[in-house]
Amino acid sequence: MKHVNKILAGLITCCVILLFSGCNPRQGEKHDFSIGKGTFLLDGKPFVIKAAEIHYTRIPAEYWQHRIQMCKALGMNTICIYAFWNIHEQKPGEFDFKGQNDMVNVRRSAYAGYHLILAMAVVLLSIVFLLRNQVGGWFTDSVEVSAMVSSLFLPFLVYQFGDGLQISFANALRGIADVKPMMFIAFISYFVISLPVGYLCGFVLGWGTVGVWMAFPFGLTSAGIMLWLRFRYKTKDK
Repeated sequence: MKHVNKILAGLITCCVILLFSGCNPRQGEKHDFSIGKGTFLLDGKPFVIKAAEIHYTRIPAEYWQHRIQMCKALGMNTICIYAFWNIHEQKPGEFDFKGQNDMVNVRRSAYAGYHLILAMAVVLLSIVFLLRNQVGGWFTDSVEVSAMVSSLFLPFLVYQFGDGLQISFANALRGIADVKPMMFIAFISYFVISLPVGYLCGFVLGWGTVGVWMAFPFGLTSAGIMLWLRFRYKTKDK
């Protein structure tokens, strides 16, 4: 019952906001809505509620604003909506109010985002790799520093793919409001995996600066894989 009261309060608030805003609120404008004798009062004047009904689960989210504007054009000043409990509580005791549960398009969007990042990485890194021996000279006259910059391009190029993976699926998890596990994934990836790998490659194996930088591709790729697995788990049965 507590959940029902919260949702009803949210729906009433939504209706009042739409009532005041007319879908196009002005910055800083305030209104007063109250109940008078046998009528509602808006800014102290009698107000007649003219309500239109919208079933949000049956309309794609990208059309919501358009439908509300159409209702306003018809002379409506209030939106009435149902809370479809079979959508929001598909399993007893598990409530989901994050959207339309369209996990097919959630997955499609997440993978499309990663494919775009991957394509951009391949194109841009190919250009950077071809210029690896010239980049250092653009910033310093030191031959030693330029040689060091050139030697660091391998871990630099490799970690871009892991970085793209973790960025894509970290944002995908934020989009479905699954953020708490990301803290543990980050700790495991960057402290449990990345730091020891950097020490091992840089000092134990004697790879020097290149070895320390190898911590980046290991940590970022580990994070990316775990975030991807978490995202796939959270969306596979939806």
